[in-house]
Amino acid sequence: MSSDTYLVVMVGVILLVAVISAPALFTKRCASCGARNRLAAPECRACQAVFPETDKD
Repeated sequence: MSSDTYLVVMVGVILLVAVISAPALFTKRCASCGARNRLAAPECRACQAVFPETDKD
């Protein structure tokens, strides 16, 4: 395998991992039902469970 092919494959793998893990950076998962919610959401959009408050010091 040439070095150019190796580089293209590795960049592709890195991009794939980034795309798969990106939603976890911008959402939080409900502990009750597992649904993904916006980080600023006060309660779950699916089951209306209230998220615990976090201190913003």
